[in-house]
Amino acid sequence: MIRKSLAATGAAFALALTLAACSTDAPADTSAPADTTAPADAGSTTDTSSEATTNDGAADAGAEAGSAGAGGVSLTVDGQQIEITDPQVVCADAGGAYAISVASTSANTGQGLGATLSSPEGESVTAVGLVTADGMAVAYAEGSGMGSAAATKDGNTYTISGEGIVTDTNNPTSFETVPFEFVVTCN
Repeated sequence: MIRKSLAATGAAFALALTLAACSTDAPADTSAPADTTAPADAGSTTDTSSEATTNDGAADAGAEAGSAGAGGVSLTVDGQQIEITDPQVVCADAGGAYAISVASTSANTGQGLGATLSSPEGESVTAVGLVTADGMAVAYAEGSGMGSAAATKDGNTYTISGEGIVTDTNNPTSFETVPFEFVVTCN
């Protein structure tokens, strides 16, 4: 029993460390990419106007890789609404699974949600972890024997609900099972 609670707490801490490592103090760059093509040499007599290049492959790769943006987020734990300051949603195919991540773009909040589904269609939930700004951590891991989770998909909106282990990161030996519902819209 203690081993399972430590595993759930460890998963929540791993999520917190991952989110902290991926955070930055710099604001997101939403400007258009700069034109990096060199101007034509005024002395050149070569006409290159018929030579056009496109980079459709990069756009296609981005669409296949996933999506990122503000997205819609609603997080409820044990009947209480959880707020993530300035949420950034990232949804992406992750080696045969589908990863959903919500993190605060505000520096040093340490709050975020991570979920791994069996596929983009959300047939089953492999793992869920939430860390709040006040130090609460909620975790579920498939096969742990503690808690439960299920996912549904409606368009680009995923609803992940069930019961997870909640602990206070300031007192990691205390834990209980509570209901949760996370609704995230991927862009």
